[in-house]
Amino acid sequence: MLKRPTMILLGILALALLPSCATSEMIARAQGRPGPMDPPNQQPPPPMPGYYALVPLVLPFDAVAWPIEVAMGYRP
Repeated sequence: MLKRPTMILLGILALALLPSCATSEMIARAQGRPGPMDPPNQQPPPPMPGYYALVPLVLPFDAVAWPIEVAMGYRP
């Protein structure tokens, strides 16, 4: 049986590997490319590395929203 800290780490790893809308948006903004929900003809924003700091803050939101997005057919 896995210990509790191991289960927590596995849960965090699963959330990080299965990005949802908010995580994909933050990473896209940090890299300076259009987000997944932006129109295709929109000009890419300038890279903003500070957005990487927001990724841990949106992971709890993604944990709640991910099952809903999968049910709706969202693909990052």
